[in-house]
Amino acid sequence: MNARSFPRVGFVVLLALVWAVPAAPQVVGGVVGGPPAQQRPGIPSPRDPREQRPQVGTASLTGRVVAADTGTPLRRAQVRVSGQDLRGARSAMTDGEGRYTVGNLPAGRYSISFMKGGFANMSYGQKRPNQPGKSVDLLDGQKMENLDVSLIRGGVVTGRIVDDFGEPIVDARVQVLQLRWFNGRRRMAGGGRGNQTNDRGEYRIWGLGPGEYYVSATSTDRQMFSDPQLASLDATDSSGFAATYFPGTASVDEAQKVSVAAGQEVSGVDFALVTTRVVRVSGTAMASDGRPMANAMVMMVSRGAMEMGGMMMSLGGRTDSDGSFVIPNVAPGEYVLQARAEGGPRGMRGGGEGASTTVSVGTEDVKNVMLVATKGVRVSGRVIFEGSTPTAEVKDRSRVFLPPIEREGFMGVGESGDAQVTPEGTFEVRGVSGRRTFSVSAGPPWMVKSARIGGTDVLDSGYEFGKEDVTNVEIVLTSRAPALTGSVTGENNSPVSDYVVVAFSTNEESWERLLGGMGRGFSIGRPDQNGTYKVTGIRPGSYYVVALPEMPEELGNPDLFKALKERAKQVKLQEGETERLDLVLQQAPGT
Repeated sequence: MNARSFPRVGFVVLLALVWAVPAAPQVVGGVVGGPPAQQRPGIPSPRDPREQRPQVGTASLTGRVVAADTGTPLRRAQVRVSGQDLRGARSAMTDGEGRYTVGNLPAGRYSISFMKGGFANMSYGQKRPNQPGKSVDLLDGQKMENLDVSLIRGGVVTGRIVDDFGEPIVDARVQVLQLRWFNGRRRMAGGGRGNQTNDRGEYRIWGLGPGEYYVSATSTDRQMFSDPQLASLDATDSSGFAATYFPGTASVDEAQKVSVAAGQEVSGVDFALVTTRVVRVSGTAMASDGRPMANAMVMMVSRGAMEMGGMMMSLGGRTDSDGSFVIPNVAPGEYVLQARAEGGPRGMRGGGEGASTTVSVGTEDVKNVMLVATKGVRVSGRVIFEGSTPTAEVKDRSRVFLPPIEREGFMGVGESGDAQVTPEGTFEVRGVSGRRTFSVSAGPPWMVKSARIGGTDVLDSGYEFGKEDVTNVEIVLTSRAPALTGSVTGENNSPVSDYVVVAFSTNEESWERLLGGMGRGFSIGRPDQNGTYKVTGIRPGSYYVVALPEMPEELGNPDLFKALKERAKQVKLQEGETERLDLVLQQAPGT
């Protein structure tokens, strides 16, 4: 077999530079945000020049940034101010006394975030990292002062990665992970920045917030271009390293946690990578019409890595003219093997044919894997804006996304299924298959209200695309999303100024996907400087609402939602209305 092999490369780099697969827009409480506006090829921008000017107001924010442990002013800390109604964000840098000013702000509700090297990123009013911050409500001409924040000095994890002989592993990728709830399951997710080992095998990961972490390492010693002829030879005594967790195990279940306090440096997190035999996976990729998929990209990603996020490692290659491929240096494990031949009109991404299968790799070469592509169908329709007239800027940046529902934290090749919305409001996505959901990157205050096919709203359930084109999709966006506001009291009816409000759908069947990127029945609110909370970005419907001292660590666990239900009030929200609901502070379950 004369196959072209490809280097083993970092997953993030490979996707960004080779596959060019766009990530689906992030959905937070039903408000869809996406990539910045993109100029359609050959079409002049229809924006009014006045719409491109930054929004200018008369309000301002001032404050001071200091170190939490010493009170020392922090110079050159970055300050970022963002708001739902503010196009872009405003930023500033603290001076020699740690002071900052952000002026010319229009009236509105804002969040403020702070960043400084060596410290954990924080938001105004945030109790600790990974907790939501407070909002600030500004009126025209208002000068809000003393918005001070104390940054927690970041924790550090250091150690050394070696092989089974105690020799240093150079350029190993090391990352810290944390357990998070996603789609009703607790999984490993990236918990901070990553690092690579130096010539001594040493690594240092800094800027960590207080918490418990798992440390993993992956060798890059086989991430080198392989000779095509050598790749086709039978492997005789090929060994490598499996992805390994502290204290030196390839099993996630056997990984040990590392506790990090604010400003603490945890050293000596050393471990040896697990040695394993690596093999070759070879086969053929065929198009839907039976012809070979020539020069198609092939990728293998570990199922375990797919659930972790962060600096995942992958293996890849390209098919030869006869559709054959060889991927060397594959460690034992379960993988998703995919092939994609890109195609489709300009302005559409992921329009080519794709094939996918699961491969179980042991200690022997895996041969004769057959990948048969599915052409997918054409999905077209119209995006309708309700509530107010969208600006030309909103129309110009809007893209329709059809991400797959059943995915394990990994957006596969060509799976995003997206296309630009035309000035007339139409869209067309090609190569769509399987069960998909719908989103639009119009940006706030626009939110997807419904996605109808043949008169049936499939926004929450998704839609199973089969063999026939679907040409009657109607996606409705609204700028009149409901909102919830109120105050919170504690013992003896005394006002409470620091809390978090959790609003979640009364539909218990949706609880397993509320934090998985599909559900739209969830949002949180934090009080402003006056102690008043506001929950936005949720669709009309019935919700449970509860006020807690802080964000629960197990948020996303369906069992937690069941416990919160017993302590919550119920409210029904109508489109375009702001409902007032005053709450009594509750203790989180288990406390």
